[in-house]
Amino acid sequence: MTTLTDADRKLLCKQLSYAHAWVDLDCDGYAVSIRAFQIRPLKYGLLICIGGEFKGTWLLQDCEERRRFMRPICRYLFKKSIRTTPSHRRLLGRDKIDCKFVRYDAVWLSPRAMLRHFERNNKIIKIIPQDES
Repeated sequence: MTTLTDADRKLLCKQLSYAHAWVDLDCDGYAVSIRAFQIRPLKYGLLICIGGEFKGTWLLQDCEERRRFMRPICRYLFKKSIRTTPSHRRLLGRDKIDCKFVRYDAVWLSPRAMLRHFERNNKIIKIIPQDES
């Protein structure tokens, strides 16, 4: 059960829509900082820091931080034109042609998707007011 209401979700999305904004959350005892930064002109991303730090090993090794907070990106091994061609399907086999892989990223592009992921993977989410952080 999450403690975020619809008003909290809207407030977080509004706060994170500004350049260089930040929000601090408490997710099941993890202190999570979310910072908005510019990826390229007119495109912003949300960087996740846990406990005031970011470790690259969270993206490479299976750990609790990766499962709870990092963005999973699922891709097919072969592009669609190869997957749908009957000759390629026969040649490679059904189990190999539809193979997918998952990689993880610390940058979220959408605050709504990020909050949905957080709510699925954390029981209690609290907003830490800016004056306390």
